Formats: sequence, structure tokens, C-alpha cells
Amino acid sequence: MKLKFRALSLLFFVLIVGLTGCKHKPATTTTTIPVGTDLFQTDPETTFFNFEKMPIPAGFFTTDSYPFTGTVKFRGGTLPSSYFNGLEITQVDTIVKREQPLTLSASYPASGKVSVEMIALSLVSEEPIKVQVGDRQELWNVEVVLSTHRPSKGTMVITKTNADGGTFESELMIYPLFRFIRLADDEQKILDTGTLELTKEMQDRLTLRTSQAPWRHTAPGVLTIKGLNDNFIAGAPGVIKESGDACAHVVREPADEPALFCTVTAIRDDTKARFKATGTTVPGAAVSINVHEQNCNPVNITVHDFLPGQTANAAGNYTFGPVSAFPSSIPGVGRKVLIKVSKGGKSAFCCTEVQAGSVK
Repeated sequence: MKLKFRALSLLFFVLIVGLTGCKHKPATTTTTIPVGTDLFQTDPETTFFNFEKMPIPAGFFTTDSYPFTGTVKFRGGTLPSSYFNGLEITQVDTIVKREQPLTLSASYPASGKVSVEMIALSLVSEEPIKVQVGDRQELWNVEVVLSTHRPSKGTMVITKTNADGGTFESELMIYPLFRFIRLADDEQKILDTGTLELTKEMQDRLTLRTSQAPWRHTAPGVLTIKGLNDNFIAGAPGVIKESGDACAHVVREPADEPALFCTVTAIRDDTKARFKATGTTVPGAAVSINVHEQNCNPVNITVHDFLPGQTANAAGNYTFGPVSAFPSSIPGVGRKVLIKVSKGGKSAFCCTEVQAGSVK
């Protein structure tokens, strides 16, 4: 009986040791996010700048131009290949650099803060703005890049919530440079916020903030470039809304293959009997222009080509005309024209109403 009791005692002791001294230890592997860049593609549906909050003064465009307080919607432009190790990337228009590496502990949630700087931005207006000049209106396209006089800096707090990724919050003080280009003669006016004395209130209006934005270590189908966005894909999956008091910049992670897009502006000058249409799309896309009998839905409506098709250049720009506006096939003011762009078996459409203006 004693031997049996001692055997049971020994078994009990082994079980206790196993439960207390030899229990499974949690993983102690940390996560390191290297210095890198976050690559973004702008969503044109919800990205805008409201000049009502920061009016452009009278006399800026011409000596007799009125103050401009309108809201301008933007889409993404293109950036030089130097930002992408020489690769031709057309689907990225915004780049934010994380300036320090970040090591996060193995236990979730784990957070850390890094300094960030927006190092590249390319936006173009969805359509020309209308500027009141005396008793007439002028059409101006708008482009946005970053000021070179002040860096657009801020911070990012990165939180890892699971093995795949987590969320982040960011705050960026942006100094945009607005380039206004008059359609009639390509005259340009520059508004560089980096050269202005900004009040605290104005700085706050130019500060973009985002919270609870997603990130992942890897994301299938998303553009990754070795040495740029290793081990941290901002925005995957979904969109990121960066907003300030005067603006909103909504972005998403860019796909491996660029999505087709296009813009078009059409001008008819009856004083000179001339017509011209200009726009942008992805580089190398085939472009055709059509006139509409009804509306700008490309399905089940009567359309016909009225100018020879062409191929967009290396920057994605294309131009139809100027041509004589006398032939009956040339649409008049108020008629709609549609652009079809095609590349790699994909197609996209954009449309505009013909405006009256001056065509060189």
C-alpha cells in the first residue's frame, strides 16, 4: 500500500511540475517595420480643396479677376520614374516616407510612433474652374504638387493588432503648390503655400489627419516595390481618408496593374472657327473621340468618331486639334463629347460638355 501511495504521489508531483514549471511560453519574436515609403492612388470621387476656407484674392488671375472661393475636385496625376527606382509607375500619385524603422513587441496590441514626410504629390483638377474676370468667365485647369520651400511633415502611430497587420493614425502638415493654367492660351499662375506666412488657423486647415486606417505586412494584388514598401502596406485593405478643415484627400493602395482612367476638356471657338480637345490617361493608351447624340453613357446610344484616333504620349497626354469647326461633324457649344481609352484589353470612358473659349 505504501509503494502504491508513493507512486501516486510521484505522479501527482510530475503533473504539478508540468503545469507550473514547464508550461508553454508565448512567442517572443518582435516585428520590425523598416524605413520605407507608402504608395497611394487618389480617389477622384471624394478628393477636393475648398477655397472658401482660403480664398484666392481679387486680381490674382488677372488685374480684374474676382476672388475665387470655389471647391475643386481632384484626381491623381503621374510621378517621375525616379521615385520608383526607375520603373514606369502610373497608378501612384502620392508618396509618404516613414523616416525611422519601428520595432513592435510580440504581444498585441503593440504601438510605436515614427516621423513621416509627404515627399511626392501629383493632382489635377477633374474639370476646369470658372474664374470671373470682369463681365466674362475664364476656364483654368488646376494642378497640385508639393512646395519645395517647406517640407510637408508629420507623424504616424502604427499599431499591430494581429499577425497580419493592424491600424495606424497620421497627421501631416501639407504645403501644396497650386498651378493654374488658362485653357485659352496656357498662361500660368502659381500659388505656393510654402512661401506664405500662415496663421495657426490656416496651418490647421492644411493639416491632413487620418485615424484607424488599415495596414498589412503583405497584400496580394497590391503594388509592391522591393526596397520601398517592404513589410508594410498602408491602406490594405480599403481606403484611407485624410481630411483637414479645407480639404479631403482620399487614397487607396495602388493595384499591381494600373486602372485605366481618362479626362477630357473640349473647347469650341466660334470667333476663329476652331475646335480643340485635350486630356490625360495612362501612357500609351489608344484614344478615340466621339460625339454624342444624347448623353454620356457609352452603352446603347448613337456615337460616331469625328477626329482620327491617336495614342497617348509617355506622360499620358493627348490632344485632338485644333481643327476647323466648320464641318458639320464638329460638335457645338453645349454638345457632349466622349473619350474612349483602351490598353491591354481594357477600356475606360470619360465625357465633357463642349465649352466656349479661345482656341489657338
